[in-house]
Amino acid sequence: MDNLTFTKIKEALSKYNNTGVAVPIDPTVDEMGAALGLYLSLKDMGKAMSIATPNTPLVEVSALVGIDEVKTTLGEVSGDLVVSFPYREGELKSFLYQRR
Repeated sequence: MDNLTFTKIKEALSKYNNTGVAVPIDPTVDEMGAALGLYLSLKDMGKAMSIATPNTPLVEVSALVGIDEVKTTLGEVSGDLVVSFPYREGELKSFLYQRR
């Protein structure tokens, strides 16, 4: 991770107290473990956290610490939704043309 990305994450975490972790449908053990690790770390820092996946977690992730806190919605709290991913201008367009 480059320093700019790290700085932006650090600023966002210091600015917002209510944070959610969204987990994909049918996550692997690694994906759910990483999501729960982030969730529990931020919760331990005093952040108001929620973690959710669109469906009930599968049995293969049921032994992970914190799995009992995973919900199927992020809750009813309203606020800003921030979604980001690494992107450089033109990458998506190039990818779409290559996939055809």
